Amino acid sequence: MTIDEADVLTAAHVEAFTTDGVVHVPRAVDSNLIDEVLALADRQLAAPGPWVTDTADDSAPGRLFTSRYLWRDDPVSHRFAFQSGVAGLAAACMGSSSVRLYFDHLLVKEPGTESPTPWHQD
Repeated sequence: MTIDEADVLTAAHVEAFTTDGVVHVPRAVDSNLIDEVLALADRQLAAPGPWVTDTADDSAPGRLFTSRYLWRDDPVSHRFAFQSGVAGLAAACMGSSSVRLYFDHLLVKEPGTESPTPWHQD
């Protein structure tokens, strides 16, 4: 299900994004798709794909897990990127007519993980 940005995005959201570079938009993504993305994360943690960095070992508490390029092979990730409506929300926040996906990145950092989060751009 695609969420129409006009239904969830307000001028206050756009202003917050412009000011802070990030904004929380409640109900921006269908809750069923969110459940599918959470299940995708669980699947990746259990059986990592080829583009993974994982700190799971006994040397430090917690786990920092990253997986990249999921949209190319995983239907849930592809649907989130291209059919969920998030691209339209991003474009509206930026005042643009379009957005481009150059990179996707699943990042899971368990509570208590001491490993620093690597540099990334949201």
